[in-house]
Amino acid sequence: LAILRGLREADGTRELPVIVISGRDRAEDQIAGLEAGADAYLVKPFDPFLFLETAWEITAMSPGQRADARTKELARLRALASSR
Repeated sequence: LAILRGLREADGTRELPVIVISGRDRAEDQIAGLEAGADAYLVKPFDPFLFLETAWEITAMSPGQRADARTKELARLRALASSR
């Protein structure tokens, strides 16, 4: 996550689409990844077609659209985490 934060802080990589792939599946882990600047968070194991679909989706979005999608996903995950 520290590397991801660094990517988001650097001018040359700030708008680079990023997908985090992790074995950590708790909502809190996904929240941390998205808060660090990930555009998507996939939990292993996952279907390779899900990765391709996710990659196509985020690369087709503008940086602003990716930020909006991240905000919506964070709200969903925070609601899920608070209901536990």
